[in-house]
Amino acid sequence: MTPEKFMNLPMKKKLETVNQLLEKETKDHLKNVSEKLGLPYNTFTKMMRDNGNFHYNQSIKRYEKLMSLEDYEKYLQLQSITNHGSNEALKFVEDHLDDLRSLLGTDEKQLVLDPKVYDLTTKTGNKSLQLNLEIFEAFSRFIATEFPHYRQRDLLSQSLLEFIRKYQKAPSE
Repeated sequence: MTPEKFMNLPMKKKLETVNQLLEKETKDHLKNVSEKLGLPYNTFTKMMRDNGNFHYNQSIKRYEKLMSLEDYEKYLQLQSITNHGSNEALKFVEDHLDDLRSLLGTDEKQLVLDPKVYDLTTKTGNKSLQLNLEIFEAFSRFIATEFPHYRQRDLLSQSLLEFIRKYQKAPSE
């Protein structure tokens, strides 16, 4: 890479390039990388330090971003707020766990009709059925008390549909 091409890279790309080159070096890391980039050693290290606020970490042989004390304090405050919010949410869930479980249980007991039952594009018709009157009267009382917002024909259609799905053999059988 030419020095001009390297100098025109955004700082993040410069950092990635330099760190990749540093990984390949076994000794005199910074000196060898500055030579490969065609830059004088002092210019190279000053540019990395001043333009990008990066520091060479000798133990891991990489450039890392330096954080000012003010930025670090802001980071710690943000972490504290974030952790406090998480703890607060967990405390709320813990305090209201029984209520949340009951809400989830209520949803399991909700009757949800298949869209096929109330599809307006399908035909409806009257059919005479012979039924066990005791069962039909129990069904009528039950839906009048538990599901008064549904029409009897929709609940009968749902029941028939569930019966078909439960007992119909798969086509391959």
